[in-house]
Amino acid sequence: TPADATKNFTVESIAALANANFVSVLSAESTATQTVSVLTQLDQVEFGVAQGTASDPVMIDVNGTVTFNQIGAYTLEICLNADSSAATPAMIFWAIQDAPAGGAYVKGETNLVYVAIQNQPQCSFRSAIRNITAVGDTMQVMFTSETVAGLGELEGATVTNLNDVPSASLNIYRLEH
Repeated sequence: TPADATKNFTVESIAALANANFVSVLSAESTATQTVSVLTQLDQVEFGVAQGTASDPVMIDVNGTVTFNQIGAYTLEICLNADSSAATPAMIFWAIQDAPAGGAYVKGETNLVYVAIQNQPQCSFRSAIRNITAVGDTMQVMFTSETVAGLGELEGATVTNLNDVPSASLNIYRLEH
């Protein structure tokens, strides 16, 4: 490939990109308190009731597994309300896991929440981009408050649950031209 490559675009293709927008395809939230079951394992975050069918761009099951039914570019807005019953500062890790259609889950980006005040939930917000290239790709949001391979070591008191209303929320948008 040459160092100075020339690319050609039509006016129509640039106008189509400028007119593209993100359309909401899923909005879900859980009002249930979600607790860490085993401190050294990841627990799946649930986002309320199951929504969508295979004919929708995206669907989610009652356990929180998101299935992408259409290829395309998606943006996700995730909020987890972490809380601690401990009087000392606490931390929680959470991760997005992706699975290509028919494949094993792989850990995507990870996030750390620091809760400084007892019984004061803090929303850990993350906006993530997913470029889905195969129908049937899935995604899960996982959380823990202890050491898990690949997530690192936590120090100090641990977060005991996700609570407040909502304890977890998820909004998914799809790029449409």
